[in-house]
Amino acid sequence: MKYPELAGRRSFRALLIAAMFHDYAHSGSMGNDRVEVDRSIAEVKKHLLPRDSDLMVEIATLVRATQFPHIECKQSLGVDIIRDADISQLFDDEWVQQVIFGLSMEMHITPLKMLQNQLVFIPAITFHTQWAKESFLPLIDVRLAETKKMLEVYSNI
Repeated sequence: MKYPELAGRRSFRALLIAAMFHDYAHSGSMGNDRVEVDRSIAEVKKHLLPRDSDLMVEIATLVRATQFPHIECKQSLGVDIIRDADISQLFDDEWVQQVIFGLSMEMHITPLKMLQNQLVFIPAITFHTQWAKESFLPLIDVRLAETKKMLEVYSNI
């Protein structure tokens, strides 16, 4: 098995808890993402069931892996999965709402500027898991073309 660390139910549980909490209590503003991650980890500690207390270190490691820009951490399947999941909203049907409008508010820039930023961001995306590579890499050119089309329409208004 390539990633034996996720072979057990407990590691899967840690990943699920980390995924649920990785943006929990996020302020909705850009700034110091370490502070946002620390806040999420504090919330995990507050809400973690006693039977899961042995998972806290693993959960914190996985939540910390979502800090942006990414920090160095021990690579694992859990880290790869949570990082791929964190970026995958770009390929969701509601990506304009989530990425263009939602993140532009967080970053304190206009939706137009966020859309323009996608021209650099989208081609630079990298995925870590084979599943994400097979599922999302083929969509990069599609999303980039949609972005260019939206910018073209906007420039003609």
